[in-house]
Amino acid sequence: MQGNLDGGQLSLPGTLDARGDTPLATFQPALQNVEIGSLIKAFNYSLNLTGKLSLSGEFSGTRIDADDFRRHWQGQAQLQMADTRTEGLNFQQLVQQAVERSTNVRAQENYDNATRLDSVSSRLTLDNGLVTLNRLQGQSDVMAMTGEGQLDLQKENCDMRFNVRVLGGWKGEGKLIDRLKQTAIPLRIYGEWQSLSYSLQVDQNPSQTAAG
Repeated sequence: MQGNLDGGQLSLPGTLDARGDTPLATFQPALQNVEIGSLIKAFNYSLNLTGKLSLSGEFSGTRIDADDFRRHWQGQAQLQMADTRTEGLNFQQLVQQAVERSTNVRAQENYDNATRLDSVSSRLTLDNGLVTLNRLQGQSDVMAMTGEGQLDLQKENCDMRFNVRVLGGWKGEGKLIDRLKQTAIPLRIYGEWQSLSYSLQVDQNPSQTAAG
């Protein structure tokens, strides 16, 4: 199966092996610049994420339907995303606010309650509803990050750990700001997708915010 999907291209070759007692479906999806928000809505998820997704991998399961995919399928894929926006948490703002509380460095005002990245890449593993992301890398003109963690497709929660470097948005110049630009700040994002919590190693004060 091939076609266009929300501005991108989708290829979904696969096989169905019905020789045994339990049929096994195997697909090798290839997505190119597909709007990830459309896929999230198709699965009726509450995660507020937009961006252009490219993906290649292989997934297998015994039944071909969306509910079974999120519960019982397995597989692996490599993904890239462009121009992503995650509503509800601004990673740059979280790090800069924590630094402001513990130093005399100040950041420029930033009222956008979302994390924007120009590019994201990660390795993805799916195992009975549990998505594991590793070797995750993200980049924008003001931020660079690496990370890993898990998302539970059934419980709709996550536990992700990032190392975030804020490259822009600081007020002034100086050795301390230069050092901050090179320092990766550990950031943990966890909880239900609609009420994500975070903790920062900078101040060790967990805070909570609503994600959309």
